[in-house]
Amino acid sequence: MAAVKLWELWRDRFQVDISYKFSGSREIGNQIQIRNLGTRPFILAHWELLAGTTRWPFVRRNEIYSADFDSEDVKLDSHSTYRLTFAEEDHFDWGVGHFFWIRLHVAGRRPEMIRVYP
Repeated sequence: MAAVKLWELWRDRFQVDISYKFSGSREIGNQIQIRNLGTRPFILAHWELLAGTTRWPFVRRNEIYSADFDSEDVKLDSHSTYRLTFAEEDHFDWGVGHFFWIRLHVAGRRPEMIRVYP
């Protein structure tokens, strides 16, 4: 019985996947996809996109975008996707030497920093 319970806990754990589609065109824009791979829905309360470098001792991360202060929470059902699109004036350069992270604030959990690119 304990093995079955452990397997259920492992199966139902929090799982999120981050992918990207970057474009050099301002009209098409850049896109970041947040996927809920778990079997339980979760609420995305806030997100922040950070850019920076990883070269020690000059490691730095600066926020370049975040969810609006008055934005609503987003419910991600199991096996669903939420897309963030950065087009026109929100478009950002993703060339050589740029590293990107996203910090997800999920309701009931600590903020989680996930590397987006590269």
